[in-house]
Amino acid sequence: MNKTKKILIAVIFIASIGFLYWGINFLKGLKIFSDNTIVYVDYDETYGLTTNSPVLLNGLNIGKVDEFKFISDDYKVRVRLLIQTNIEIPKNSIALITSGDFLEGKVIKIILGDAKEYIKDNDFLKGEVSPDFTQILGAELSPLKEKAITLMASIDSTISIFQNIANPQVQNDLIMTIENIKKTTISLNKSLENIENISSNIKANNDKINQIITNINQITDTIKNSDLHLVINNLNKDIYELQKIIDTINMKSGTIGKLIYDDSLYFYLTKSSQSLNYLLEDLRKNPKRYINLSLISFGSSSKERK
Repeated sequence: MNKTKKILIAVIFIASIGFLYWGINFLKGLKIFSDNTIVYVDYDETYGLTTNSPVLLNGLNIGKVDEFKFISDDYKVRVRLLIQTNIEIPKNSIALITSGDFLEGKVIKIILGDAKEYIKDNDFLKGEVSPDFTQILGAELSPLKEKAITLMASIDSTISIFQNIANPQVQNDLIMTIENIKKTTISLNKSLENIENISSNIKANNDKINQIITNINQITDTIKNSDLHLVINNLNKDIYELQKIIDTINMKSGTIGKLIYDDSLYFYLTKSSQSLNYLLEDLRKNPKRYINLSLISFGSSSKERK
C-alpha cells in the first residue's frame, strides 16, 4: 500500500468521525459550526446531570453541558455550558437543573432575568435545582424501597413455609388440602359437563326460542297498537266515580250513608218488621176479623139478595 492510499484512508477516517460527531449533535439540536458562548454555573450537586445534557430556553435547545469540574475550595461542582452566541441571555438569569423528557433525562433550563446586560464568554450564571427535583428522586426511589420490603417479607414467609412443612401435622393438612382440591376439580368438571349439556340443549332449541321471542314481540306490538290507553282512562274515570260514592257514604250523606251510620232507620225497620209479623200472625189466627164472606143464594129474590 503506497503513501497516497494511507493518507486517503486517514482523511476518510477523520472525516467519518467528524461527520458522526456532527450528526449526533445535529440530532440533539446543536449547531457545530456556529460560535458558542462559554458559561459557567456552580452547583452543590448535579443530580445526575451528564455531559451533553441539553440547555433549554422556553423548550428550545440552545446549548449543552460541556464539562464538569470539582471545586475543592467550597466543595461545589462547576459546570461549563456551551450556548449559542446569537442567544441573548440576561446576566441575572438562573440555570435550573430539572427533569426533561423521558429520553432527555436531566436538563438545564434557563430562567430569564430582567437585567439589561447579557452574558459573555466565561461569565457565571446562578445555579439552582428545581424545588420538586428531590421529591422526584424520592418518588423514583420509593417504589424500589417498597419492593425491597415486600421482597424481604416474601422471603421470610417462604422460610416460614419451609419450616412448617417439616411438621407432621402440617404435612397431613397439606395432603388433605390436595385431596380436597382433587374433589373440587372433579366437581368442577361435572359442572362444566352439565353446562355444556345445557348449552347443547339451548342450541338444539334455538328455533323454538326464536319463535317464542317472535310471539312475545307480536303480543307486545298488539298491546301497543290496541286502545289500551283509552281503556285505562275509562277505568280511571270509573274508579274516580266510585271514589266519589265512597266519599259520599263516608260523609254520612244520602240513603246508603244514613243506613250505614244512622241506627234509627235500622230500629225503625226492625220495629216495622215486628209489627208486620204480629199482623200476619193475627191474620192467621183470626182470619174472620179481616175477611167477611157472604154466601150468595142464586134462588132467592132480589130483595133477599139485597
